[in-house]
Amino acid sequence: MSTEISAAHEHIELSHNLDIRFDLFHASDIYIMPHWHNALEINFVLDGTFEVTADGQTFLLQSGDCIIINSKVIHATRYVKNTKSLLIQIPYPLLKKHIPDMPKIFFDVPVFAQDRETKAKLDTLKTILQNMISATDKASLSSANTLRFQSLLFDFLYHLYRDFRRELPLRFTDRRFKSLSLLEPVIEYTKQNYHLQISIPEISNIASLQPEYFCRFFKKHMGCTYLEYINEIRLSHIYQDLTSTDYPLYQLLEIHGFKNYRVFRRMFHEHFHTTPGALRKELKGQNQ
Repeated sequence: MSTEISAAHEHIELSHNLDIRFDLFHASDIYIMPHWHNALEINFVLDGTFEVTADGQTFLLQSGDCIIINSKVIHATRYVKNTKSLLIQIPYPLLKKHIPDMPKIFFDVPVFAQDRETKAKLDTLKTILQNMISATDKASLSSANTLRFQSLLFDFLYHLYRDFRRELPLRFTDRRFKSLSLLEPVIEYTKQNYHLQISIPEISNIASLQPEYFCRFFKKHMGCTYLEYINEIRLSHIYQDLTSTDYPLYQLLEIHGFKNYRVFRRMFHEHFHTTPGALRKELKGQNQ
């Protein structure tokens, strides 16, 4: 099973003998910038702390917590300290194949249950996830375990559909999905060239849109300006290098194209609630 985590638009990787992506991650201090994909995503925290920002809200998940992110929802994630978690991505075509009314619904699953009945329903989903992990405990799945896994997958979808389906709101219309698809070449170009100083005329040309319209279009669908987005990418790369190299901060900013130090400091503190120097000092203390 693949364990690659992309820091950009995340593409589905299908696990061997399975129709979904199913991966266990053990990671620390990894920040994955805002992205989306054409799949239902489940993140189940087994140990440590996992931060998720989705649909404009930020959640801090601990061991035993689970978050379900609908297809085409922009989200960012951060593995904090020694985090072990399960990542499942169920491709939208697979969902649509087995749930005919999928285009008209979405799943509204609270991260934290507010009442006993909802908690019981969430616990049922988490128990199924634990059983799925047990069914894939070996390097290669036997035919029996593959059948067991598939049955658990459909059991999970059954409870998800029965207990948490809702009518699709206007913000999840096909028009919005198509708009996000139009932004895919923009995201890919930015991923490859984020360290350069990309101008608005340059990136709007990639989208085949006029600069002023592109700015409005991007902010409407991504929830931030293009400059804020490219700075998010730069920030994610700088964060990774801060935790894995000894390069001085000024050099990291230069390598990754972050020209405005004051903006960087503000963004870093907003995301990680500390300073770059304090983060490095803390990590060195943990490794001694």
